Amino acid sequence: MDPKNWNAPTGGSVLYAENLPPCQGTELFNSPPAVEGTYNNISPLGHTSSYNGITEHVFPVDHMSFDLLHVTPGDHQTPSLPATLLAPADLELFQVSHTTYEQSGKETGNDYALSLAPCREVTLGFGHVTTISPKIQNAIDHPDQKNCRAPFTTGGVGSPTFKSCIYSTLLKLKSGEQIGTAGGPGVTTQGFDYAVYDMRIKPLPFVDPKYWTPQNLHSVCGLYYYPNGPVKTALLKKLNNTKKDGNGLPDCGTNMWDKAGTIQGNWVLPNTPTGKVPDPQGLSIARLYYDPSQGLIDWGGTIAPAGTLQFNIMSSGFINRDPADVKPDGSIYCFQFQDADLGPAFSFSIMMQLVDDKTLKVEYLKSICPSSPAFSNPTTYLR
Repeated sequence: MDPKNWNAPTGGSVLYAENLPPCQGTELFNSPPAVEGTYNNISPLGHTSSYNGITEHVFPVDHMSFDLLHVTPGDHQTPSLPATLLAPADLELFQVSHTTYEQSGKETGNDYALSLAPCREVTLGFGHVTTISPKIQNAIDHPDQKNCRAPFTTGGVGSPTFKSCIYSTLLKLKSGEQIGTAGGPGVTTQGFDYAVYDMRIKPLPFVDPKYWTPQNLHSVCGLYYYPNGPVKTALLKKLNNTKKDGNGLPDCGTNMWDKAGTIQGNWVLPNTPTGKVPDPQGLSIARLYYDPSQGLIDWGGTIAPAGTLQFNIMSSGFINRDPADVKPDGSIYCFQFQDADLGPAFSFSIMMQLVDDKTLKVEYLKSICPSSPAFSNPTTYLR
C-alpha cells in the first residue's frame, strides 16, 4: 500500500479508497449522475444482451445503463448525442481504466471507466465514458500508480487491437462537478454504465456465491441512495421498467434471480472458474429486465450460438412454465419462441430438466417444443 493508503485489492475484490471515513446511512448522493436532458432513459439492473451468436452479458448485470439520445430521436442507427456526466456527491476518484481501440495503426475508439467513493464501504462506477474532464486527465497524467497490459486482440484478421491502462489516484471531486461525457459521434455504445456497491449490505443470496464477485454480491440501486425529493423522484421516473415499486414509481430491478430448488437463476458449466465466471460458460434463466412479467433465457454459446429466448410465463403445464415453479420432479420442461409473421424457420426452443438442486440438463432445438420432449444430446449445467 502506498503512502496515501490507496487500496485496490486484486482478484475480483471490490475496489475502494480505505482512507475515507465510514459510511453513514444511505442518503449519500445529492446530484444526478448526468445532466437532465442529455440522456434518454435509464435501464434497470439486470439486463442481459447476448444475440445473433455474440456472447455479451449472459448473466443479469449488476449495473444500470443510462441510455443515450440520438440525432434522430429513437433511431439508434443515427449518431448518439453526448451525455454530460456529473459527480453525484462529494467523492474521491481512486481508479481510472482507459482502453483504446486501434485498426491499421490508427485509433478508432476510446473508453474510460471511473471508480469513485463517497465513503469507505460504498463505491460507484461509471462505464463507457467517452471523455474525461481536464481535472481527471491531469490526475491520470500524474498517477500514484499505473499498470498497462500488453496490446491484445480478441478476434481474427481485421479485429481491433486493444490497449488498456489502469491509473490509481486520489482525487477529490465536488458534488455536481462535471467529470466527463458519454456518447457522441463515432461512439458505438448505446449508453453509459452506472453501478453502486455497498459492502455493508448482506450479500445477495446467490445459490452458489463462490462464482460471483463481491460487486455482484453487493450490488444496490444507486438511485435509492438519494434523500426523498425532486432529484430522486426525477431519476426513478426515468427508469424503463413496467414493474412499479411501493410508491408507484418504476422499480430498479435486480441482478440476482437465483431461487434454490428451481431452475430460476444463474447456471455454469462444469469446471467453470470461480470468482468471475466467463460469460461463454454461463446460462441464465431470469426475467426480462424492463418487463419482469416476461421470462428470459440467455446463454453463452454452448447449447447453440449465443442468444436469448424471451417467453410469456405460464402458471401451469410444461411449456414456458414460470422458472420459479420448475423443480426436480423428473419432468422435462420446454421454453419456445415462435412468431407467426416470421414463420416456423425462425422458431426454436430449449428443453430443460432439473435433475437435482445443483444439476440442470439443457438442450436447444431448432423448432417449437415437441409434444413428447426427450433429450438426445443435453448439456449439463451446475450451481
